[in-house]
Amino acid sequence: VGIGFTALVLASLRVRGDDRILQRLAARPLPPAEAPFLHAAAEEYARRLGSPKAQLYVIPSPSINLAAFGFRRDEPIVAITE
Repeated sequence: VGIGFTALVLASLRVRGDDRILQRLAARPLPPAEAPFLHAAAEEYARRLGSPKAQLYVIPSPSINLAAFGFRRDEPIVAITE
């Protein structure tokens, strides 16, 4: 029963985990026109690592912080504070 419940929780995280985290952080997508340097840096890092470019989001907060997560290998997410 425990293994089945764990598998169910992990499957639900894979499907909607990213959206839930972004919603809890009140993050919004960061358009390239708003931060071209960050998008260029993300593209360069992705090129060097041979991985997909991370989707960039902004968290409304005056503190300095960064979050990197993703439950799917092909859709990494980076969220930075304002």
